[in-house]
Amino acid sequence: MSDSIDPLAEVVTLLQPAARYTKYVQGAGGWRVRRSRSDLAFYCTVIEGSCRILRDDGKDIVLEAGDFVLAPALEGFTLSSMQDSDTALLDEDNPPPRLPDGRYHLGPLERAPEVQLVVGHCVFDSPDTPLLLSLLPDLVVVRAHARLSTLAQLVGEEFRAARPAREMVLARLLEVLLIEALRSTTEAGAAPTPGLLRGLAGTYPAHNPQRKWKGSGFNMIWRPNFANASGSQPHFLQLNMTNEELSFTEISGSTGIANRGLLQEDIFLGGATYLQTIADSFDNTDQHFEVGVFNRVPPTTDPAEPETVTRLGTIPHGTTINLQGTAFVTD
Repeated sequence: MSDSIDPLAEVVTLLQPAARYTKYVQGAGGWRVRRSRSDLAFYCTVIEGSCRILRDDGKDIVLEAGDFVLAPALEGFTLSSMQDSDTALLDEDNPPPRLPDGRYHLGPLERAPEVQLVVGHCVFDSPDTPLLLSLLPDLVVVRAHARLSTLAQLVGEEFRAARPAREMVLARLLEVLLIEALRSTTEAGAAPTPGLLRGLAGTYPAHNPQRKWKGSGFNMIWRPNFANASGSQPHFLQLNMTNEELSFTEISGSTGIANRGLLQEDIFLGGATYLQTIADSFDNTDQHFEVGVFNRVPPTTDPAEPETVTRLGTIPHGTTINLQGTAFVTD
């Protein structure tokens, strides 16, 4: 008997999210808020109006009413008004003014609000936070998602209330908020990402597209004994101590890997290529060479399957590999 497990839920639970603060924010005219605390996860939902995320890489994003943004560990971005502004940057050390009703105001105080936001930060209490965050997307943008907007407002209400079991309720709400945002990346129309395969490729926090894994190994080969060079038996067991290296490079790009269907509509995969090399640890002679791709496959309707992971590999001196499946645990 096996029970299906949910890797996404496992990662969020292990992160142990805790609320830092949640604010209701309004903006008018020109304004800019710089993210200055990379140790805090940032989330924001637009209640009314529109604003922009200005990224350091130049890939700016416009947010409209109903949109939700989650940045688990993204550095280098500014939340800004729609109009360009040269006003002073606001941040943790230079916060916007707080109004008598508890809201924070961005831009000229004399102007009527043009955008309404719920903005929050949370921390992750896990000792393995850097490793776990490397498995998640840098930035998640979900368009017109009422459930996420409601969850963000619930977090804000609970944060400001002094009710019994407040910390427990906040922790559960944040877990639901993070899972709802992250699982939206598997919905139809979402930008393709490698999902948890992200942990294989790239480096945290620099996010280099390639990551190498190195280590030592051991293998056994039952091999022919030509001309009785190793005893009198026709075969013998060869033992090898090895040095191994695995290199992963993310290849999802901005559009994903197109997979065209006949009965199933086109889907787009997230993935990472890999190169595995194994050498003898004594004389460094090559023993094994393998290239391939790991893919994250979104749910399909024909056949009706949940999200899966595939491994496609080629061993030029041996065979080819085509594996597909889901994770499970056994007793």
